[in-house]
Amino acid sequence: MRLCKFEIRNFKNLESVTFTWDDIIVLIGENNTGKSSVLEALGWFFSGKQISDILSFRNKLSDEAHAIELVGYFDQLTDADKQQKAILNRMHEGQWKLKKKYWIDPEKGKGESKYYSFGETYTFKDWPENDKSWENWPDDYQPLIEKVKTELGKATVTKQAKEKLQELVKSESPKLVETELGWIADPGGGGGWKSNANSIIPKYILVPAVYDAAVEGKSKERQSMTTYGEILSLLIEKKLANREEVVQLRTTINKVKALFQPDPDNPEWKQAQEVIDFQDDLSALLSKVIKSKAFLEPGDISVSDIVLPNTTLLIDDGFKTKIAGQGHGLQRTLIMSLLQMLVDYENVPVGEEGGTEGAAEEEIFKRSVVFAIEEPELYMHPQMERKMRDTLYGLSESDNYQVICCTHSPVFIDMAEKHTAIVRLEIDGNRKITPKQVTEEIFTGDTAQENKKKLRMITVFDPAVNELFFAKRVVLVEGDTEIAVFQRAAELMELFDGNPHVKRDTTFINCHGKWTILLFLEVLNHFGVEYIVFHDEDQGKEQPMLANGAIGDLVQAPNERRMFSPKDLESVLGYDATTKDKPMKALEKVQELAVSNSIPDEFQEHVKVAWGVE
Repeated sequence: MRLCKFEIRNFKNLESVTFTWDDIIVLIGENNTGKSSVLEALGWFFSGKQISDILSFRNKLSDEAHAIELVGYFDQLTDADKQQKAILNRMHEGQWKLKKKYWIDPEKGKGESKYYSFGETYTFKDWPENDKSWENWPDDYQPLIEKVKTELGKATVTKQAKEKLQELVKSESPKLVETELGWIADPGGGGGWKSNANSIIPKYILVPAVYDAAVEGKSKERQSMTTYGEILSLLIEKKLANREEVVQLRTTINKVKALFQPDPDNPEWKQAQEVIDFQDDLSALLSKVIKSKAFLEPGDISVSDIVLPNTTLLIDDGFKTKIAGQGHGLQRTLIMSLLQMLVDYENVPVGEEGGTEGAAEEEIFKRSVVFAIEEPELYMHPQMERKMRDTLYGLSESDNYQVICCTHSPVFIDMAEKHTAIVRLEIDGNRKITPKQVTEEIFTGDTAQENKKKLRMITVFDPAVNELFFAKRVVLVEGDTEIAVFQRAAELMELFDGNPHVKRDTTFINCHGKWTILLFLEVLNHFGVEYIVFHDEDQGKEQPMLANGAIGDLVQAPNERRMFSPKDLESVLGYDATTKDKPMKALEKVQELAVSNSIPDEFQEHVKVAWGVE
């Protein structure tokens, strides 16, 4: 099961945010644009808990009319997934869609929630209000009722019999059924459906930005519920999944669960008579007040629930200490190492680690996992930052895991191969947050793969080009020379004096050539990022002139293209330079012109436009 789309409405500062999801999502945006709120909303959705804090509601409006709505769309469901109570017969167009709605009852002052599943609702024509006797059904139903009696071996009207009748009507007499697509509130009719829904959706593991194992170590919660504990649980279960002792323990757990509720897959495991007697006694007492029965339903229990709460991870760097005693850098490095181990373990086929050949994996590995990493670059030096990026992308390629991270680092962006993973959150003057995500292909046609390859090579060679996604103002140039002279000229022209934001808000991107400017234009146009392009006109040169035309065709208003005419930057500044020393020669020339107060007006105008200064 994979989360392929997620919708958030009325949660904190997020009025309405939707994004699609393949294997990894990279959330970017300025501070206070809702990146952490997205991770928090996902946490509430996957937790199954009630939202009761009024600060979680947009503008603190918490009545049902302004309810928080979190909607998950799931695809790639296995046959086993489709047989789950919450999903069975509720698939639509290859997806299972689950909506959770939260509000605060103004009279009770307590949180309320309702779950919905999207699908077909059925209305059975002339279905009697008094459905306690088969005689009350119209003649069209009677032949099917006889089939129900025969199949069930009894003539009484029961809930099971009525459900069976509805199945027969849908399959054999569809003219008696009216269908309508929509959200169905609590379609399971009780807590069993809700609990099953919460138990089968992916496990959510959050690695927060400011994480301190010492704080978490003081919590009363079990270690298996902490970030480290959750990841350790996955690793240890994966490593020990085929051990004979673990297989036996798993079987024993299921046998114990069968004492409370029969296991249809193992009819030889009988329900305990003591449990049956208890349920009957309690039901007898309840029936004196209301017509209802009581049942004991065991929760999901795994090997990790039994073993890991009392298992501690220690670090030996001369003497043994718990994680709580280590610094933030080591804590983050440990997280990266554990995640990398998950990647490595996923590549080891079941049965190669020793133990019982062919034994089934622990249940946890059938349930998918979503890892949420907040600012993975924290406490990481550049080399470790790149390793963390590779780990997260490697983890997301597993069938069992999805990854979402929010970051301020260009290192975690892959615009060439994973542009659909980039979700850019923007905030307007009215404080409304809008996600920008490109789900279609950026490059098309016969040159698509070649263009992707070129862009990939540039980003590997120069990861700083990914900064274009974080900038308020993007300036595309052909190479290092333009970046150097625009920067130095602005300083000499005193453009930054009194305007510190100008330098901070503008990002120059070295496109490494005129033709590759086209690749960056395609990316910026798709993501709606504003830009200005500067390049040489190169009059009299055939291929560069062709590039000029192609660039002009791609530049979209209100963006601007400016050229150094008639030839190049050197001709505008009035000097010649070889390819080898172009940046240095350009800097020296700008310095010389500034001293004589003779920087050309044309070039000064270019510099002002580039930095956005009037």
